[in-house]
Amino acid sequence: MKNAAFLAGLALALAAPIAAAQADKHDCKAPEFPGRLASTNQSKSFEKRATEYSQCIKAFVDARSIAVKAATDEYNMWLADVRKQQGKEEKPADEPKKY
Repeated sequence: MKNAAFLAGLALALAAPIAAAQADKHDCKAPEFPGRLASTNQSKSFEKRATEYSQCIKAFVDARSIAVKAATDEYNMWLADVRKQQGKEEKPADEPKKY
């Protein structure tokens, strides 16, 4: 019964950050492809905007990756503390997945 209550509490605690992460959307704007018959100036402009878009997406992903790692580390420390207080032996944590 205690495990069920613990798991229910854990599920509720994790639900809010997951919902917030799903609502988090980048504000990067994808450039419109000018087509195969575009002028040199249009092609150069597109290449510049495509590079800016790529950098924006990468920055967005990097920032979220750092936040995910921090949240995972915080959770792992909390769980180790709970297990210690319960008198359970601490199990080594698995390596986090790399995306």
